[in-house]
Amino acid sequence: MKAGVYEPFSYGADEIVISPREYLRYMGAGAESDGTLTTLIDDCLKEVKNALRIRGVMRTSDVAIDAPTVRFSFCGIESGSLSKNLSGCSSAVLFAITAGAGIDRLISKYSAVSPSRALVIDAIASAAVEGAANKLNAAVKERYGKTKPRFSPGFGDLPLDFQRDLLSFTDAGRRAGVLLTATMMLTPMKSTTAIIGICEE
Repeated sequence: MKAGVYEPFSYGADEIVISPREYLRYMGAGAESDGTLTTLIDDCLKEVKNALRIRGVMRTSDVAIDAPTVRFSFCGIESGSLSKNLSGCSSAVLFAITAGAGIDRLISKYSAVSPSRALVIDAIASAAVEGAANKLNAAVKERYGKTKPRFSPGFGDLPLDFQRDLLSFTDAGRRAGVLLTATMMLTPMKSTTAIIGICEE
């Protein structure tokens, strides 16, 4: 089975959409915010945008499905949820993306002196990673045509420890600075990985 080339990428803060709906959801806040919260959000948005260093890497793999087993070019994995998601696909894009270590430092800094500010920054940074993943998703769709919704380790019955294989396949540590802790947590903290199935015509 074939594996594609490594494709590192990066986005500037002005190239992604940081959705207010998303960061308010992460904060647990309603759509209507009072003046104090609005001012705090505006200040935190500026700090997050200054600290963002969005990097990532993607790589394509052939896919063969014998449900519940999904076979990539680099490994096989049993997951009924993933095999259903990739039904009709003979290839997929696997990627890792991060907002960068600067965001972690910003959250750590404010956690000690202003927990409320740290919470808002955390939420905005999560929305920023989502926005970056959405931008990549759109680029993959533009290149290949119809695609499946992206699917991440930990969704459904796809084991979280599939992160290890995905990061190894994309060489994300060296090419994007995305690593995995012993407890299967991505670092930098505001990072994500996923699989995007490419539909056959």
